[in-house]
Amino acid sequence: KPWSAKASIWRNMPCSVSLNHQPEPNWILPLIFARMLVHANIHPRHGVLDVGAGLGYSSAVIAQMADKVIGIEENAELVVAARKRLSTIHRKTIDLITAPFVAGCSAHKPYDRIMIEGAMTTIPVAIEKQLAENGRIIAILSSGAVFATQKGLANIIVGTKHENCVTYVEKERVSAYPL
Repeated sequence: KPWSAKASIWRNMPCSVSLNHQPEPNWILPLIFARMLVHANIHPRHGVLDVGAGLGYSSAVIAQMADKVIGIEENAELVVAARKRLSTIHRKTIDLITAPFVAGCSAHKPYDRIMIEGAMTTIPVAIEKQLAENGRIIAILSSGAVFATQKGLANIIVGTKHENCVTYVEKERVSAYPL
């Protein structure tokens, strides 16, 4: 059992992603994450950037589908804990890095899929530039102000890159916390 969050996942409740086992306000609900995975259509040959990796749950799930996963998280303590948790199960397919969410991780670009797991008001250009041609960005886009601890209405969007231009399509309405 990777960690004790399994029961929360099956009940579509926020999982414990902080070091003190309390849910962080920006945790994405498992059902929303699952819907994002459906829209991502990840294949075994894909390289995936997981933005907002937290303690590594999403990266571990994505690693079951993709060739390589780069998970980024701004909180260095979470990255250390995630590496420890994932070290025995996904040594070669997951790399967890401390980095600003808006910067992505250009060292391993281009990515076939980029998953942004929290509401943002815009998709950072730096992240768009890391997407491979014909790749997809799956994100949660909020049309209103995003506050650090408040859940709000947003849309799951899918962006596809063609000829160096990313075009977005709204897929479904969700209630989500900011990244």
